[in-house]
Amino acid sequence: MIRSKRAQDKYRPAQGGVYSPEQVQEVLVCSKDPKYFISTYLAVAGARGMKPLILRPEQEGYIDAIHSNDATICKHPRQAGISTASIAYLLWETQFKFDHSTLVVLPSYQHATFAKDQFRMMLANVPEYLKTDITYENRHSIEFTNGSRISFVAASDSSGRGMSISTLYIGDLAYIDPIRAYAMWHNLMPCIGTGSKFIIHSTPSDPFSLFCDIWEAAESGAIPIHAHSISFWQLYDASQAKWDTLEQMLGSKVMRRSYGCEFVA
Repeated sequence: MIRSKRAQDKYRPAQGGVYSPEQVQEVLVCSKDPKYFISTYLAVAGARGMKPLILRPEQEGYIDAIHSNDATICKHPRQAGISTASIAYLLWETQFKFDHSTLVVLPSYQHATFAKDQFRMMLANVPEYLKTDITYENRHSIEFTNGSRISFVAASDSSGRGMSISTLYIGDLAYIDPIRAYAMWHNLMPCIGTGSKFIIHSTPSDPFSLFCDIWEAAESGAIPIHAHSISFWQLYDASQAKWDTLEQMLGSKVMRRSYGCEFVA
């Protein structure tokens, strides 16, 4: 039952190296309920240091969608917190699934580095008895004693080639160069086996993108991918005043894309 060697060393003197009944129950609950684990134990960097990650309704709905479906594409406005919710969910998978291989693909090296740093900060705040030990780590990936690993890469033609992937996560797909995105997609699909999960999300850009093609096919039912959408008006701080202010600063075209979730050329 001991998940972490550090936890084992810590609890052995007082409890003979085993968890208390309350801790055993907590491990079981967390292993079955990602939203409970995230809201109870994860923290994110705020203006005044780390703060608890309390999921908002739009984030909870998104996690329900990706947890319940093997394939999900999510169209959402800016500031919906979907990237943060995604990293938190992927962290839950690495801690409570065995031999699980996760590939995180993002538009650039900077995006991938930031996502790994965010993952690492979240993990650091999890109690020892709830997390597994790290066996190997480099700039791009982390491996755990439960056999799970997670890799963070920038989108490229060869992303994921030769890998066996349990969960494929592609963030901000609409903002990956279109030529690179299509080549990457054709390369990644053979890496997705039966029972694997893949998650795609993005704020829309123009209609001539892979994200638009997949979204429209999923929404129409032409491909077996669950289409999950979040509107600006579902955001916790949505208001007409905020919409009007942002539209004045960004212009109508950008506003329709970034917050109206329209595919606008």
